[in-house]
Amino acid sequence: MPDLSPELLPYLLAHRLPGLEWGEEWVAPHYNGQSILNLPTSICHWLGATPLGGEMLLPDILSPLGEDFRHIVVVLMDALSFLRFRRWMEAGSLAVWERLAREGLLAPLTSIVPSTTAAALTSLWTGRSAAVHGMIGYEM
Repeated sequence: MPDLSPELLPYLLAHRLPGLEWGEEWVAPHYNGQSILNLPTSICHWLGATPLGGEMLLPDILSPLGEDFRHIVVVLMDALSFLRFRRWMEAGSLAVWERLAREGLLAPLTSIVPSTTAAALTSLWTGRSAAVHGMIGYEM
């Protein structure tokens, strides 16, 4: 399966939210098909369940996977950026992940805002953004 990061990463890095200037080092969430927010709806689709939330992942991400799934495994590495993960893979530090990327699919996704663990996990469970589910952190 392919590594989609050369095609998808430049688009993610160039994506900006109107009216917000965060600087070049910040990556804006891309809720229209390239975010962890899109995983629940995609997984529900693959398993034939009622969708949870918004849009599915982009067709560019989904098409290499096909439609015939028996198992879906989601691996979440909290607080690990995609670019750091790639650097570690290129340095040969992550042999198991390199093999999984070759045999599976590697595609960069954005997180959500705020990108706290509490908000992101709740979005993965509900398919909704933090603005909708209201869980923005462990303490308020």
